[in-house]
Amino acid sequence: MWSKTATALNLSAIFTALLLYGCDPGVNYKRIIVNQSDHDIMLYIYEGKTPAGPYAYKQDALLLKKHSETIIAETTTLHQAREYENCYSNADSIVGKIDHRDSLSLDIDINDAANWKFSRLKKSFGDGGVCECRLVIHHNDIQ
Repeated sequence: MWSKTATALNLSAIFTALLLYGCDPGVNYKRIIVNQSDHDIMLYIYEGKTPAGPYAYKQDALLLKKHSETIIAETTTLHQAREYENCYSNADSIVGKIDHRDSLSLDIDINDAANWKFSRLKKSFGDGGVCECRLVIHHNDIQ
């Protein structure tokens, strides 16, 4: 038979191992649009009937001021950073319109993940940390 001390030590070791290996790492994730153009841009986010996913957008309409950056979505959750590497959007669509300039249009597809750049800013336990996906709108992206 096991002694009470050996049993307590074994249970303690098992509990510690489960605690360390069973926890998902924490991730702080942001979706950021940098507007480097000379125009303000209205951004309309249509989440539709899709589930919110691992993050939710701050608003369904945002003003992206010229020469500024705006966080359009952010979450802190128990996920892994690699889950955000593809910069996918969980919105049905995102539409950008040049504010008060109907004759101009945005010539970059905000919905195309290939136009976003993933960066890991800080690593932490497991595959956690701080990461972001960034889209930069340049002046020549407006026609």
